[in-house]
Amino acid sequence: MGTGLIFAGDGFKAFGMVLERFSQRIEDPTPVWDGLADRFVELQKKNFASEGSTMSGGWSPLSPKYGAWKATHYPGRPILVRTGDLKDSLAGTLGIREFNRKSMTVGTQVAYAAFHQNGTRNMPARRLIGDIPVDEQREWAKVLQRYLVEGNT
Repeated sequence: MGTGLIFAGDGFKAFGMVLERFSQRIEDPTPVWDGLADRFVELQKKNFASEGSTMSGGWSPLSPKYGAWKATHYPGRPILVRTGDLKDSLAGTLGIREFNRKSMTVGTQVAYAAFHQNGTRNMPARRLIGDIPVDEQREWAKVLQRYLVEGNT
């Protein structure tokens, strides 16, 4: 069954049909998840390029000791990029992308990501997934709205 709203009278039939399509899209928004997951990946690319400034105010610098070791063994690699696995899992194609009718899950399966996200006794938190910027939240809302109203993904 669709919406619980019924209009009677001339001119209301078309409006009722729009409401029906709208409720069907709410029940199954999965067609829009892939596009939102792509936007998340693009946001993560910006986050890594800005060393966390895009989503969490910037990542803490490396400790002098670890920074020196990394410069020797992985020269030129930025913060949170050593092998590239973590970055590729969030800003590339290797991450989690799971969709169903009720939710969308995107993220990483890299085991050590949680240590960076939350920090440890010996390492400051460097949030990989932080606050989605307000302008990006608006874009996500527009994508969802366009899908719900027009059916376009």
